[in-house]
Amino acid sequence: MLTGSCLCSNSTPSGTWVGQEAFLPGAFFSFFNTAVGAGALDLNTTGTENTANGTAALEFNSTGDRKTATGAFALFSNTTGGSNTVNESQALVNNTTGNQNTANGFQALLSNTVGDSNAATGNNALVSNTEGGFNTATGDSALHNNTTGSSNTANGASALTGNTTGNNSTGAGVNTLFHNTTGSNNIALGVSAGENRTTGNNNIDIVNEGVAADAHTIRIGDSQTKTFIAGIREVTTSKAGDTGRSPLFEVALVLVRFIHVARCVVNANHGLRFASSNGMTRSTSLVESRM
Repeated sequence: MLTGSCLCSNSTPSGTWVGQEAFLPGAFFSFFNTAVGAGALDLNTTGTENTANGTAALEFNSTGDRKTATGAFALFSNTTGGSNTVNESQALVNNTTGNQNTANGFQALLSNTVGDSNAATGNNALVSNTEGGFNTATGDSALHNNTTGSSNTANGASALTGNTTGNNSTGAGVNTLFHNTTGSNNIALGVSAGENRTTGNNNIDIVNEGVAADAHTIRIGDSQTKTFIAGIREVTTSKAGDTGRSPLFEVALVLVRFIHVARCVVNANHGLRFASSNGMTRSTSLVESRM
């Protein structure tokens, strides 16, 4: 079906094209595409099973397959990237060869070019991402500044918003890990948890804003005054060379040993009883026995 003005004839075996220049003759070998909107799938040549709804959606797509773009300029620059899904204007607008990305929100994954397997839900989510892959951003401006960082998860508005190249971090809550830039392997749970962290690695913050340069640190809570943790009494925590015993136990052990030695000294000074060769017994003082 062809509807609109200035449309060239469609000789593709199967396809729907609606809108001015929504299909051009170069798409002779493309199949099962749907284009609705001026310039949608305008330059497609052999790409198949694509759906473009919106002005200039997927306009530069040439050979990419199985993409869905809904919104003006959605997946505008995509050329060969496949299996991408976009549901908002200007989302994934600069994507060229990136695959298996999902963008739901105004300018979500706006700058992505070659990054793969990213999911962005929310306005400006992962907006700066270019090459980073396997990221998940849910919430407005989540992972906003991320460029090449990969395997990050941000759930909450502005979560991990400052992250640029950090990898493998998880932030759950509004503003979690907000200032983190290059730090990796961090976990933050709760509103503003880990907000102060910048470059530190391997940290866990639970309802605590953290400290900028912390590394290999766990911080739990902020203003709490009591802690109740069940089921850890019989757990032994130790490190190389450690006995695994508590400091209090070690002090008690030293006291027991001291008392034992003291008793031995007292017994020696008061005499040690022993059997003589003729069966008689006698007392010998410690001093006498040494003479």
